[in-house]
Amino acid sequence: MDEIPKILITLGGLFLLGLFTVLLGRQTFLPRVTLLLLSGFAIGPSGFDVLPDFREDWFPVVTNIAVSMVGFLVGHHLTLRSLKKRGKPVLWISIGEVVGAATAMFLGHILMGFPPEVALLLAGIAPASDPVAIIDVIRVDGHSSLPQAGVALGMALLASQHLPELKEVILPVAIGSTIVFELIGPVMTRKALIKVGEGQTHNGIGT
Repeated sequence: MDEIPKILITLGGLFLLGLFTVLLGRQTFLPRVTLLLLSGFAIGPSGFDVLPDFREDWFPVVTNIAVSMVGFLVGHHLTLRSLKKRGKPVLWISIGEVVGAATAMFLGHILMGFPPEVALLLAGIAPASDPVAIIDVIRVDGHSSLPQAGVALGMALLASQHLPELKEVILPVAIGSTIVFELIGPVMTRKALIKVGEGQTHNGIGT
């Protein structure tokens, strides 16, 4: 089979799998992003490994596209009205997420014996690893926020390209921490939103 038909068939299959996963997520308690990650894991090298060999050639291109889309989407949702309405909570949540994730990543790797430069580099990547899952859950549950996606892995790839001697450390840690955050974060966020809704109903708010 020629290269172009294989690429088109593979992309079509991935889009269909993504559509099916999103539809399944609407019928279950699991957030869509968690099911998408599990689906990607299942068809990837660690699962059934059904993707063709040329998938490695796509990764840098797809990463650049994803990071570019993040910038456009964030800019699209940055309106004066939304900033006035949610600016202060978003600011404090953002600061807490960034400082907390970076500090935990840096101290954790220092305690595990990693070189300080590696710990500092991964600490810079860490704050971008979790928001996509949490924001997807918030959006699904009827709230609106700023969308983010793919930033952590894009930064890890960029760092590994400029620091090839650390590639074997950067990529596995970044991918592993992203998967853990994305699997745990959505479920905990949904539980928190349900609790908030129950509290508002109990107090007569929104009725």
